[in-house]
Amino acid sequence: MEPAAEYDRLLAVQHGVISRGQALHAGLSERSIGLRVKTGRWRTVYPGVYAQVSTPITWHQRLMAVVLRGGATALASHSSAALLWRLDGLEQGAIEVSIQAGRCIKGALVHRRRPTDNPTVAVKDGIPTTGIQRTLLDLCAVVSKRRAAHVMDDALRSGLTTLEKLRELLTTPRAGTRSLRELLDARDDRDVSVESPLETALLGLFRKHGIPLPVPQHCVMEGGDVIARLDFAYPELRLGIEADGFRWHGGVERWRRDLRRENRLKLLGWTVLRFSWWDVHERPEMVASQIRAALGHVSLRSPALR
Repeated sequence: MEPAAEYDRLLAVQHGVISRGQALHAGLSERSIGLRVKTGRWRTVYPGVYAQVSTPITWHQRLMAVVLRGGATALASHSSAALLWRLDGLEQGAIEVSIQAGRCIKGALVHRRRPTDNPTVAVKDGIPTTGIQRTLLDLCAVVSKRRAAHVMDDALRSGLTTLEKLRELLTTPRAGTRSLRELLDARDDRDVSVESPLETALLGLFRKHGIPLPVPQHCVMEGGDVIARLDFAYPELRLGIEADGFRWHGGVERWRRDLRRENRLKLLGWTVLRFSWWDVHERPEMVASQIRAALGHVSLRSPALR
């Protein structure tokens, strides 16, 4: 590959930024680098790190520049890594990186790792970053437990990791280990099966109020056909629980299908309770009380339904 093609490729995949070392390795001379800066084609972001002026300044570009400035051990980490993994519940903000040793970097929050701490490295959007498990552990050290739970549940729902893989991190004490352990202790395979943050919150409500845990994503069959897939169910009692977020159940056509579905469920002897985001988050005691009442009611008549 010709030198020009190599450094052009790096600029393209690295959001318009390049380090002096990379440019030299690609075949440019110190004189060529200096000329590009002098003529305004490149601007100096940090000593030894340059940005192509024709490339728009973005959050990704700033993050890439910080990683290059941090040196060979630098990785996007914590909230920045979570954003690169496209996890829900975070917004672009402070640039966060982790390095084994080195300087403070202007415009970034630098976390220092032990010399023996070499996390799994992934490349997301062209930027070296911590692997998904380590990203979630690091995040537990810098955000609230509620926010960390939201992000972790999104990673589990997306299939990016598993509870088993996350538990492997607990063998080595690090910042965030205690919070991660508490989050994992409150979860099982049901949490992986749910499909929305509202369902996760409702499952947490069951645990908090000591309500027997239901089966998530239960399919109700009739004549070999699936007539409904309930968010949660007690199949032996024919009791279903639905988490009604507009994002998941909105729209006139979906509303019509829901009406037809609920009529068929009633004809089969099912009772279905539906709770909104507002119910689950603002009136959890009411939700828990109604579920307990329903469990008691259907338990009395369930033998006739079997």
